[in-house]
Amino acid sequence: NRPVEELLGYSLAELKQKDWISEFLEPSERTRIETAMAETLRGKAPDKSFQTRVKSRLGEVRVIEWGDRLIPKVGSDTKFLFGIGMDVTEREQAEQGRRLMQRAIEQSINGIVMADVDVRLTYVNDTFVHMTGYESAAEILGRPASDFCQDPVVVAEIVARPLRED
Repeated sequence: NRPVEELLGYSLAELKQKDWISEFLEPSERTRIETAMAETLRGKAPDKSFQTRVKSRLGEVRVIEWGDRLIPKVGSDTKFLFGIGMDVTEREQAEQGRRLMQRAIEQSINGIVMADVDVRLTYVNDTFVHMTGYESAAEILGRPASDFCQDPVVVAEIVARPLRED
């Protein structure tokens, strides 16, 4: 279909001449996908979803999330494998960025805290727990941020800052 043509950079006529698995999937994924398709066709997993990385004509790698379903032909033993794919590359990149940011926060040498609108702590990293002498984040979460600052004016200024920047 047209979106596949645009995604991969091939015409429909060219796509019809190509073997999807050997042409577009990365070598490391081919066996996994062939196995998944064979299981679906044997009825072991009639509904299956998975992700693959495909390479376009220009060498761009995209992440595709697939949903496959085995559909029987009425009045026959013949079955069809129906598959639909969705390009989730941007979603996967965003998730990878989120995981990287989470690791950076968790592993920071600086104490990092987050608070809700009532200025009660909703997140603290391990560094903050150790800096404040507590054993676990559970002892800290839900407490007012002012409990951890000697000057309540400083807390008020920090809380007001993001509001002023909007």
